[in-house]
Amino acid sequence: MRYSILFTLPFFILAFSLGTPPSTQQSVNLVEIHGRVLYPNGEVVQGAHVDALKEGRLTNGRIPMGSSNNEGRFMIKRLENGVEYDLCASKQDEGHLDPYFLPFGLSTGGQCKKITASAGLEVNVVLAPKGGTVEGLVRDARNHGAISNGKVIVYRPLKFLRGEWVLVNPRGATWTPTAEAAVENNGHFKILGLPTGTYFLKVEIQGRNPWYFNNQVSDAAAQPVSIQGGLTRKIVVSIP
Repeated sequence: MRYSILFTLPFFILAFSLGTPPSTQQSVNLVEIHGRVLYPNGEVVQGAHVDALKEGRLTNGRIPMGSSNNEGRFMIKRLENGVEYDLCASKQDEGHLDPYFLPFGLSTGGQCKKITASAGLEVNVVLAPKGGTVEGLVRDARNHGAISNGKVIVYRPLKFLRGEWVLVNPRGATWTPTAEAAVENNGHFKILGLPTGTYFLKVEIQGRNPWYFNNQVSDAAAQPVSIQGGLTRKIVVSIP
């Protein structure tokens, strides 16, 4: 979730109440820009998503966006000529998150491209580095057979302190972003796109008590899991 969403409603109400003269709306010069989306290694990206966000401003209403074709090229229409934007590219199904989102209170390690919109502008946008992965198996502690009918949850209990999101005890958190995956029939699970950082892991199986890393029975006793971008952390869970 973009943090700006928390603050947009009052500004929207103010703008609506003040109104905008029709002549001002008609005088806006709209342009389209073109470019390519690249992986960090310079290769072109197919099927990436690109957002254009007005730099330094809260975003209300429609966000101009585009997607890259088979040659990695994208087009975004209806940008305001002469206005500064941040172009942010992502491909979430491969673990490349949008740098603007700051998921889990952690930087993705990428940057949006700053541009000033003008007719015919060509620009390259680079994806953030690939996030880390948690992958593993859920087994029965008694017979070591695979367990399904459940889900694995990765979460970060956070509180905003001294201008940044800080990892805290789950009972003291004011924001707990999560990512989850279903446990497959063979007991396998996989969660992609986690920025480098410290997390907690919980397994919920129908008819069993929740399991917390590392073999704990409550969130208060849960131990942290370190995730590294571009790498896979493998975990075997034994459910009592």
